[in-house]
Amino acid sequence: MVQQKKIEITAAAAERIRQCPCLVFVDYRGMTVGEATKLRRRCRENGVHFQVIKNRLIKRALAESALAPPEKVLEGPTAVALALKEPTAPARVLLEFKKDSEHVAIKGGFLGKTWLEPPAVEALAKIPSREVMLARLTGSLKGPIVRVAWALRAPVAKLAMALKAVASRTPTAA
Repeated sequence: MVQQKKIEITAAAAERIRQCPCLVFVDYRGMTVGEATKLRRRCRENGVHFQVIKNRLIKRALAESALAPPEKVLEGPTAVALALKEPTAPARVLLEFKKDSEHVAIKGGFLGKTWLEPPAVEALAKIPSREVMLARLTGSLKGPIVRVAWALRAPVAKLAMALKAVASRTPTAA
């Protein structure tokens, strides 16, 4: 590879790493082209950038981003899955794909500046997405408000019925 091309790849990777909230390292040994295409498609659909970069170049990009994974992580074939929006997306997509393919092995990852071992990445995958968490929060806030509204409505409705009954009994002076 030409030196200038390596510099460009490293700079682009470093910029993506600085902007992403989470990244996961994957061993893709034995993966077929069809499986790799399927994985890339799933990643794209879920807002994840999946890239295979030479270990030397990814080490430089990580160093520029002030991140340092354990040495054993960047040995052998390594791909990087970077979250573009949702921090849990790379872990979730890779764990789902791992069910279909035995050729994917999670090596670890970063959540912000914190290093995550493979079991922690798997635990991260089980955290619901932001949209699901917001929906749950909205539901839990909505429940008590609706009950209060019904409780306040009942006395007002009874008062309205009583006033209507009194008004219907009283002769109108016309």
